[in-house]
Amino acid sequence: MSQNPGMPPSQPYGYGNAPYGQQPKKKTSTTTIVLIILGVLLVLMLMCGGVIVALTLPAIQAARTAARHMQTMDQMKQVGLGFHRYHDVHGHFPAAVIEGPDGRPINGWRAAILPLTTDESVANAWDQESAWDSAGNAGLLTPTPECYVSSFDPSELTRAGMTRFVGIRHPRSLLPGTEPVRLRDIVDGTSNTVLVFYSDQFEGVSWAAPEDVSADEAFEIWSQASPLHPILVIMGDGAVLRIDSPLSRQDFDALVTRNGGEPTPLP
Repeated sequence: MSQNPGMPPSQPYGYGNAPYGQQPKKKTSTTTIVLIILGVLLVLMLMCGGVIVALTLPAIQAARTAARHMQTMDQMKQVGLGFHRYHDVHGHFPAAVIEGPDGRPINGWRAAILPLTTDESVANAWDQESAWDSAGNAGLLTPTPECYVSSFDPSELTRAGMTRFVGIRHPRSLLPGTEPVRLRDIVDGTSNTVLVFYSDQFEGVSWAAPEDVSADEAFEIWSQASPLHPILVIMGDGAVLRIDSPLSRQDFDALVTRNGGEPTPLP
């Protein structure tokens, strides 16, 4: 094959413009590059989102727990009001153990103040003159009235008629036993003396039974106090406080007794 004069010698060509023995270079698709970039960005976003969730989840849970504690404290304020309304009517707080004419225990303080709380459905049907476990009251023992239920209480506790709202049995507490206490008996001051407490670490008692815990039992429960599991207390004046850390036995006794003359450990 002849070539034109002045023209460089021609070279053999294969596919396209590539010489024989070489494959043509493939051009990378712009769409593929974009998809790779988007995939990397998506992975980064998911990773960052996971970090954000991991960082914010504890704060969200803490806020929910705090809200539930506030709800329980609001309920306890109603219980405190029930005590003071009872005092207005009878001239004293209800006794921890209320005896019948024959000297036998028939009721506790929770049943006594029930008509003075917001839970009227059970209160209107409850027979205060009969024993808490009598045939007439037996149908009202379960579930627990709402005023003695916290959102921290498991449903099985409520269905069984149990509550974690308890007083402290001590000769000089506000719920010593069969002897009712008057406001003027609280020499240490109503704002310095515990009336009732709540702990989600406590197993509970029957809401209607004249049953509370001893000072030793209460101190053991209070020793478990923490910011996540605080002790919520109704003071003698009806105020509700929270205790986020264990107290010494001396400070605990100072809060429990009504006439010990000890300085209060609370601010």
